[in-house]
Amino acid sequence: MKALWNIFVKNLSNIMSLIGIILSIYFGVYYVPAWLEDAEKQKFYNAQASLEQSIKELIFSDSNCTYPEVQSLVKAKEIILNKSYPLTADQIMIKVEASFMDDKFLPLEKRRQLIAESQLIRKTIPPNLNKAEKKKSSLPLLGWLSVIFTLAATGAAVYGYYLRYLKEKETQEEISNQVSQVEAEFIGQRNGYTFESEIVKALQNYPGIEMVWQNQPMDWGFDIEFTYKQRTIFVEIKYLTSSKVGLSSIQKFFHKQKGRQGEFWFVHNSELTKMSQNRFEELNELFGSSRSCKLIQVGSAADFREKLKALLS
Repeated sequence: MKALWNIFVKNLSNIMSLIGIILSIYFGVYYVPAWLEDAEKQKFYNAQASLEQSIKELIFSDSNCTYPEVQSLVKAKEIILNKSYPLTADQIMIKVEASFMDDKFLPLEKRRQLIAESQLIRKTIPPNLNKAEKKKSSLPLLGWLSVIFTLAATGAAVYGYYLRYLKEKETQEEISNQVSQVEAEFIGQRNGYTFESEIVKALQNYPGIEMVWQNQPMDWGFDIEFTYKQRTIFVEIKYLTSSKVGLSSIQKFFHKQKGRQGEFWFVHNSELTKMSQNRFEELNELFGSSRSCKLIQVGSAADFREKLKALLS
C-alpha cells in the first residue's frame, strides 16, 4: 500500500495533467457543443410557440386569414433566429391545428371549425414551398469552433506531455548513468590508463605525427596534443567499463577548448547518453564554423589505428 502511495505522489503532476486533458476533451467536445445545441433548440421552441399563438389568434379573430399573413410571421421569426425557419409552411399549419385541438377551453365544434379554416390556408400554400429542406447539422458554428479548438489544444497538451516525458526519461537516464560512470571510472582506472597508453603509441608510430605532450594526472588540459602537417590536434580520451558517456564529460570537453586553436577529438569506447549526444551536436553546431570537433568511438587501440588514416586525411 505504501509503495502504491509513493508511486501516486511521485506521479501526481502527471496524473493531474491527464485529468486536465480528459476534462478539456469532455467540456470542449461534448458539454459545450451539447449546451449550445440545447440552447438553439430552446430558442426554436420559443419561436415556434410564439408563432403558433400568433397564427391561432389570426384564425380565431379573422375568418379571412391568408397564407401571406402567415408567411410574414414566419419571416419575422427567421429574422429573430437569424436563419431559415426549419419547418415548412405546411408543417407549421399542422402544428397550429394540433394546438387548436389541445385547447380544451374551446368547445369541440369550435375547434373543428378553426381547424377547417387552418386547412383552407394550407391549400393556398404554393407546392414548391412544402418541399422538405435538406437536413443540416444543428450544431452551431460556435460549437464546431469549440470542438476544433479543444482538439487542437488537447493535441498540443498531449504532445507537450510526451516531450516532457522524454525529457524526464533522458534526465533520469543521465542521473543513473552518472552514478554508473563514477563507479566505472573507479573500477576501470587501470584499464583506462592502458587504453590511453595504447592510443598514445598508435599516434607516436604514425608517420608524420609529432607528439607535443601527454597529459599528466590531475592536469585539467587535454589528454594528448600532437601536430601533423601543420595541424594541431587535441585529444580527450574516455574509457568506461559499464556506463555510457555522460553529459558532464561532453561539457568538460568543450570547456577545455577555450583559448585553444586547432582540431579536437573525443575518443571513447562506449556510447553516449541521449542528452550528451544532443549537447554535443548543439555545441558542435555553435562552434562548428571556427573549430573541428569529432566523436571517435573505438573498442580498442587497434580500432583506433584503423581509423587514424581516415581521420588525418
